[in-house]
Amino acid sequence: MANTTGIYALPPELILSCGEYMTPKTAFALSLTCKGLRRALTELIAEMRECCLADAVHYHELTYLAPDAKGHPRTRTYRTARALPPQPLVEAVRAGNVGLVTKALTKFHISADSYDLQAQPLVHLAVLYRHLEIVNVLLKHGADPNVTSSRLEMALDCWVTKATAEDVAVLRLLLDAGAKCAMPRLLDYRARTLDLELGLVEQMVRTGLESGLVLEELFDDQMFFQALRYASPMYVRVMVAMRPVLLQLTSLDGRGPVVYAADCNRPDMVACLVELRAWDAPPF
Repeated sequence: MANTTGIYALPPELILSCGEYMTPKTAFALSLTCKGLRRALTELIAEMRECCLADAVHYHELTYLAPDAKGHPRTRTYRTARALPPQPLVEAVRAGNVGLVTKALTKFHISADSYDLQAQPLVHLAVLYRHLEIVNVLLKHGADPNVTSSRLEMALDCWVTKATAEDVAVLRLLLDAGAKCAMPRLLDYRARTLDLELGLVEQMVRTGLESGLVLEELFDDQMFFQALRYASPMYVRVMVAMRPVLLQLTSLDGRGPVVYAADCNRPDMVACLVELRAWDAPPF
């Protein structure tokens, strides 16, 4: 019959939480008082190992006899190679294991802004490996999308380096969370070339402007005609919305925007410029 009085009546979680105020010897003696506590302690340690972060970088050390030893043996020790210890939480983020990541954040209160041993934040890893659910969980638990890695990159930079039109869900999450960009030129390039909806392109452009780009330089006369040749119609709509005077420009050889787009074999751009009422557009 199980004993339910005295120390046995205390919940194991209470004893475990008090363990940090005891000496190791006292805590060990207390852990031997009941099977339930030992079992709870074992299970808790096993769970923590499933979703923990490594504490430090480990090195292989090589000790050898110094060649200049005179009279007595002299040894030297140096680090041969860095060996990264297991990082279960990092591997869970890379693999897209939402349950394990959620347990680490909620049950063991691991910070959502934690780094791996290569100074890469968890939210950066989730973006690089394109795990939308992991990004969402980390942001909901307070991850900062603007935390920087060892290369001074932010989460949005991780998106733009491998961006495709299929990754817009991750982009929306980051922009809605107030993400900024350390490489605004690359972000603007993605906004120009990817086939995205108007609101998303406008958000990307505004984020680039907030991250250091200058409107007059970004949307100058030369850039406008380059956009007519290479950019998406949605990007041109954003350009015109921010600088309506662009529709009145003439190229260096005297062509208007509509004629220029037609000569570049861009029927989609011609239709866009006609709808926007460029100065050389035919009347409706």
